[in-house]
Amino acid sequence: MSVHDPSGRNHISKTLKNYQQKALLKKKKEVNISFLPLLIYTKEY
Repeated sequence: MSVHDPSGRNHISKTLKNYQQKALLKKKKEVNISFLPLLIYTKEY
């Protein structure tokens, strides 16, 4: 792949963005899971 190949670079950046978004979503889910019991706990008391 050459540096002067915009389509190739665009594809790689798109793939990276998709991967980052997926990782972010996964992180958000994990945070939600860890916060859920806390929220339930604070609502009950």
